[in-house]
Amino acid sequence: MPENTATVDSFSDMPDLEKKVLAVLSAFESSRRLEASGEYVFPDGRRVRPTVEGIKSFLSDGATLEAKKTATSLRQLLKIGLVMKRADCYFLSDVGKKLGRKCRKERMSKGYDNLLSRTETSKAYSMFCQRVFGKDLSQYNVLDMEQLNTLIEKLELKPSEVALDLGCGNGRITEYISDLTGAKMVGLDFAPEVIKRAQQRTVDKKDRLTYVVGDMDDLSFQEQSFDAIISIDTLYFVENIDATIEKLRSLLKPINGRLAIFYGQSCDPDESRDVLLPQSSKVGAALSNNGLAYETVDYTASSRGIWIREIEAAEELKELFAKEGNADIYEDRAQDAKRTLEKIENGRQVRYFYLAKLKK
Repeated sequence: MPENTATVDSFSDMPDLEKKVLAVLSAFESSRRLEASGEYVFPDGRRVRPTVEGIKSFLSDGATLEAKKTATSLRQLLKIGLVMKRADCYFLSDVGKKLGRKCRKERMSKGYDNLLSRTETSKAYSMFCQRVFGKDLSQYNVLDMEQLNTLIEKLELKPSEVALDLGCGNGRITEYISDLTGAKMVGLDFAPEVIKRAQQRTVDKKDRLTYVVGDMDDLSFQEQSFDAIISIDTLYFVENIDATIEKLRSLLKPINGRLAIFYGQSCDPDESRDVLLPQSSKVGAALSNNGLAYETVDYTASSRGIWIREIEAAEELKELFAKEGNADIYEDRAQDAKRTLEKIENGRQVRYFYLAKLKK
């Protein structure tokens, strides 16, 4: 099919391996590329070129998958115009980028559905949250009660107001904020089963709690719908942070609309550390580019302590996680904490709370 007539919907019946390959290539192209070597730099520190072997290493079944099958899938994707090849590396075409993003989000959604559903029912994870964050709200980030209380204090939500929580997960934090302030809250996430569970859990609070399935890159709310918008460690997943901030601004009511964001900014060893300054981070730059003044709170030092507690609690609860069949949750939390702590110790990771306000 010629590329200029192909659409994302044209490939709904594509074999699963081809969809996986597109998702992997989309993940490559959303990461930072080193022009000199052609490598992409990933959050865990890996540097990989998009060759057959590089792509294969990112497939969930890559350890057992034959390179020949990956190469065959890539040839098929080349044939239908979704992939381009330069030397021994593969890249997405324009239509391939659209379909790749769709495949990546679908796979992420399924993965988060499974993961977050298990954390909500896990005794080990409940104990983990209590020890690390001070309260079990099924946090899957680095938000402790000190940070959450700062957010609530700074936002000054009132019962008459409506707030949007972007990437709410299972909605426990959304529910907590609403319970404390009386404000109406809308929680949005791309994982449908998690949203369904949140709706069922809070059915007796539906007069002030709404949970919806949605995409942060395609928000369909009416303009000026919200008094406040909250993003707790979720803007890492948008395609274009400047465009997202522009959209979020349009969703805020023009009088006293507030935008509250928690965000961790990192830099690689070969990058300038200027990007770690609050005004130079991706969020700080996007807010300024959209004409939004803001205040910040630096939580880098306290987050260091949180990551240390995550490592300690994960190790203490390792056997209980394993007995529950949740050893992968232990592994994910422990490894993420160790990687991030190393960056903090090396001065390559910061964490900020941003609060932007429209005019009163």
